[in-house]
Amino acid sequence: MSKPEVITYADIPKAVNILGQIFKVELRDLPSSEYGETRGYEKLIIINRKQPKSTALHTLFHECIHAALHVSGHTSTLKHNQEESLVMMLEAAFGDCIDITVLGDMK
Repeated sequence: MSKPEVITYADIPKAVNILGQIFKVELRDLPSSEYGETRGYEKLIIINRKQPKSTALHTLFHECIHAALHVSGHTSTLKHNQEESLVMMLEAAFGDCIDITVLGDMK
């Protein structure tokens, strides 16, 4: 049985600029049911390192949308499920409009 792929900082940027705010990106071991997390007040995006690179890049895009909502002040006006629904809609609407692999080149 082969060992699962583990992503590295060669695959994911260490930081991203979200509306002029720098968010640090950390790779961590999270439960398999969790892909990522955004901690807006800490300006931190956490990506589960135990996922394939392509999934991790989509997770980073998803978490960047959460970060943008935080920076713009919209997270304080939304309940968690409303925010997640909005993020998923924006991810679906614009995910195909950009080359998601470019996120891995933002070093």
